[in-house]
Amino acid sequence: VEQLAEMVAELEAADAAKAVIDLNQYIIEDKYKTNFKVDNETSKEGIFAIPYSTVYTTSSDNTFCLFVLALNEQLAEYYNIKNYWDGFIGQPDFFATYEEGDTRKSDTFLYGETPVDGFVIEPIFDESKYTSGRSESEGAYIHKWTYQTDGLLTGDDTSMDNDFFIFRYADVILMYAEALLRDSQPLDIIAKNGLDKIRERAGLTPIANWDLEKLYAERSHEMALEGWRRSDMIRFGEYRKPWFAKPEETP
Repeated sequence: VEQLAEMVAELEAADAAKAVIDLNQYIIEDKYKTNFKVDNETSKEGIFAIPYSTVYTTSSDNTFCLFVLALNEQLAEYYNIKNYWDGFIGQPDFFATYEEGDTRKSDTFLYGETPVDGFVIEPIFDESKYTSGRSESEGAYIHKWTYQTDGLLTGDDTSMDNDFFIFRYADVILMYAEALLRDSQPLDIIAKNGLDKIRERAGLTPIANWDLEKLYAERSHEMALEGWRRSDMIRFGEYRKPWFAKPEETP
């Protein structure tokens, strides 16, 4: 019964994704950053978004204030931002999983040489520093969403002007391909072309023979920080495994 339920879910997911694809209303944008720039409401890849604004969404209960959570003093000053916390960074072991040449790594994280003179970031640091404390130059900073520099970002009661996409077309392509693979079906031309476009946009060569392991890695990098990681890890059987500063979890 459980196996049958999974098969039905896979078919329903494939049909739902294909229905969105067949609308011909969305595209994979040529530039990854188009989906995350300040005025990203113009993206033709966005399907469903939470609209944010420094003017209209200023309640502390409904703000997109990643700038407070992710930037340190030096970077906040560079971006003309008035408040910062310096808390969120890219997990070192996840950072290390990107393929060589994948432009999504630098589109998602700030590391190495930075716009701040003399401030160099080492994205990989020893796991022991998770508890003993890392320095501000250890750990890749988040800058997937472009930070505005107009001085309007003043605290955690102020939203960035970037909208946050709940669904975008790249996710639909990835979901469609996953549903086909889980149902042991070959990828059709739509899934194959969509995946090729996603990889080519990231500066990578297409993959000839997709499997669930490769697709999981692709989802990890394409959808990083967009709220799907935990669900993906559970669905692909990765959640109970050990990762940075987290031991293996057993049932």
